[in-house]
Amino acid sequence: PALSSYATGNLVENNWLTRFLSDKQGGELNEQDEALAKRILQQSLIGLLKQKTESYRRIGMYLNWELDGEEQLECHANLVHLAG
Repeated sequence: PALSSYATGNLVENNWLTRFLSDKQGGELNEQDEALAKRILQQSLIGLLKQKTESYRRIGMYLNWELDGEEQLECHANLVHLAG
């Protein structure tokens, strides 16, 4: 009963990610709000902390990072280590 009361009450979040991305905290969401949220997500790079090495590798590929040389490889390894 407590969960169903919460879900139908005023405290439940309604499309919190769309509201956050479109900066619309109250009122009805519309197609423009959804479209804005989708555009923001399409322009985002998302990495997973549990897979930080793979995430950094993919981000590096997307950004055309060239890791040549011991110093650059060490810097990259330090970034991966600090993220965890």
